[in-house]
Amino acid sequence: MGYKMSEETKAKLRLAMSGKKHSEETLVKLRLAMTGKKLSPESIAKMKESLRKTWETKLAKLVDEG
Repeated sequence: MGYKMSEETKAKLRLAMSGKKHSEETLVKLRLAMTGKKLSPESIAKMKESLRKTWETKLAKLVDEG
């Protein structure tokens, strides 16, 4: 659905947007927009899995260094 971007276009956008930060005003608006929203069980499961993988990766790096 929608327009398919080429890999070149994706790379240009990634480069242009990297390092940019949201303003405090924008962060407040985002926070207010999400306040009170319920997450689906599927979303919670995805977040748990992602966090688990992140910690496994960080732990593996620490073990390799130490």
